[in-house]
Amino acid sequence: MIDVIRSEWIKLRTVRSTIITLFAAGAIVVLFAVLSINNINGNQNTRCVAQGTADTATTIPDDGSFGVDSCGPDATLVAEPAVVHLSDVTAGVTIAAFVFGALGVQIIGQEYRFNTIRPTFTAVPHRPRVLLAKLAVMAASTAVVALLMTLVCWAIGSALADVWAVDGTDHRLLWSIPLFAALWTMGGIGVGAIVRQPIAGILALLGWAFIAEQIVGSVVDGSARWLPFLNGIQMTTRVGEGQQDVRPLLEGGIYFAVVCAALFALGTVLADRRDA
Repeated sequence: MIDVIRSEWIKLRTVRSTIITLFAAGAIVVLFAVLSINNINGNQNTRCVAQGTADTATTIPDDGSFGVDSCGPDATLVAEPAVVHLSDVTAGVTIAAFVFGALGVQIIGQEYRFNTIRPTFTAVPHRPRVLLAKLAVMAASTAVVALLMTLVCWAIGSALADVWAVDGTDHRLLWSIPLFAALWTMGGIGVGAIVRQPIAGILALLGWAFIAEQIVGSVVDGSARWLPFLNGIQMTTRVGEGQQDVRPLLEGGIYFAVVCAALFALGTVLADRRDA
């Protein structure tokens, strides 16, 4: 099995387009991080602060209905910079997910397209072992890239944000974003093994995730909890209560993982039974 994984790793690192695509995904996330921080830094929270000594001064929340002179004669309207969290600057991970899923489809679909899958299966007759090796290499690669780009976003936020705050959700993103990337890659490999055509597989995977699920979730009440991508993408965001009626974070993540594993299992079974 080690030799098969080594072979798949050689295939990955020697195909220039795959490496460029991985780094491009990371660059997109970093770009979105910088743009998000600049946008948040441009916004300010305002509040009314009562006049008095530092020990006795009180704060009157500004609910947005106050004007410049609405604080009254004994209070002053002051502006404060907005607080930036890690979850505020990782919006580009959704686009990166698009790339990771496409790479998962491509790593198996391209072999079928150019008939290089035949010598691969000839060298390793146990076909499930080949797909497991592809999964190990691609999932590990996308998870590492996802972790690195999240850490880079953290560094950018620390350097550029006017007020940078880190809480438990931000710490959770350090492992949940790479986990989502690995699972989404698994789903992509499964779809690629089922369809066996990279372009058709990519369109099917991403069309379902980014178009079909969005439409179904908006039109059909109660359907969001059964849509795997909507449940899984929570792993990359700061989840709100009752968001789109999806499952709770842990349950939704498990459901997403089960669906991705099922796609991979189905693709493995079909690859083993069908003619290459």
